[in-house]
Amino acid sequence: MCDKKLLSIQDIAEILGVRHLTVRRMVKRGALKVVRIPGLDRVLFDPKDIEELIESSKVVEGSIGEGPGK
Repeated sequence: MCDKKLLSIQDIAEILGVRHLTVRRMVKRGALKVVRIPGLDRVLFDPKDIEELIESSKVVEGSIGEGPGK
């Protein structure tokens, strides 16, 4: 994915193809794990967590929209 050890909100937005505000909403909902380093006033992300999110979000072709309640 990338060689950085930790990623910024902007990095995640670029990887997921969304706006940074969408990433912030995902964090607020608990959809994304964050790394908070004491004394550093930034939200950072572990690339492994983003890879896991992407892998767990994959669906089989034809099953889009067929989740619970659909």
